[in-house]
Amino acid sequence: MVGSGLTLAAIAVAVLALAGAVVAAMAAARARRAVSDERSRADGLERRFGGLLSVGRDGVVVHTPAGRIVLVNDAAAVMLDVSARGAVGAGLGDLAVAWV
Repeated sequence: MVGSGLTLAAIAVAVLALAGAVVAAMAAARARRAVSDERSRADGLERRFGGLLSVGRDGVVVHTPAGRIVLVNDAAAVMLDVSARGAVGAGLGDLAVAWV
């Protein structure tokens, strides 16, 4: 009788562990799907934003709050006489322009 009680307890523990593993796997799959969806959304927004920046005539310089340049579109590069890629990472003060 004692042996069968231990066997039932062991089976119950195994079933609970398996159920926990299934729930964890489902949660991980849901999280991966959410990350994938957000990544797709961000990629689409980046493509649209990039398209707007490349065809616009306005010069755009995007920088961090600390003043580090993270993006210079082609129009701004021409206006500022800099390489768009070369300006990334520089400080705003490194550009030869009078900011207003």
